[in-house]
Amino acid sequence: MNRSDPAPTLDDIWRLFRETDQQLKETDRQLKEQAREAERRSQETDRQLKETDRQLKEQSQEAERRFRETEHFI
Repeated sequence: MNRSDPAPTLDDIWRLFRETDQQLKETDRQLKEQAREAERRSQETDRQLKETDRQLKEQSQEAERRFRETEHFI
């Protein structure tokens, strides 16, 4: 603050506190929203990984079954 600037009034200080409070609330809201979205994406990724694992096990069992059939003919 420059020496020629008038000192802030109590109203100015309270206004700045209110503005800061509103900014903090908005930041908190955004962080919570981002956390919810990250959790949703994490759950979707987990679901996809489980589905991929299930498919791989299924394919592995099918490949093993075919191998045993082939082995039986040899």
